[in-house]
Amino acid sequence: MSDDRGEFAKVNVTPLTDVAFTLLITLMLVTSYLAIKQPPFRVILPDVETVEPRGADVVTLDIDEKGENLAINGYIIKWDQYIKALKEEAIKDPYRMLLIRADKETPHGIVMRVLSDIKKMNSELILEDKEGFSKIAFGTRKKR
Repeated sequence: MSDDRGEFAKVNVTPLTDVAFTLLITLMLVTSYLAIKQPPFRVILPDVETVEPRGADVVTLDIDEKGENLAINGYIIKWDQYIKALKEEAIKDPYRMLLIRADKETPHGIVMRVLSDIKKMNSELILEDKEGFSKIAFGTRKKR
């Protein structure tokens, strides 16, 4: 008499789960990195002790070291057109964060001019019953 009840094969899913979670985390990190466009020119951000975490849903405004070149979301734009471009980005989705990445050598007056222009743009948008950027941050890098 033979026993028809064979042994069931057992599948250990723990290594498969480990690999799946590792891939998921890797994809999440890569996606957030790729979503933020890199500046089209060299920008060395100032070093700070702490860095605020940020999500991938941002609009970037890059300023080079002399304050001569600007870029929005990785595309170079002229000084006389950047507020119009920022306004269009704000109208698309005002709840995104505006990340200003000015080089550490950028003159302070240039950064203040940009902030003043953004404040003025937000005021104009409010008069048009639209919302401007309410979350504005400065790009930095963590001191090593």
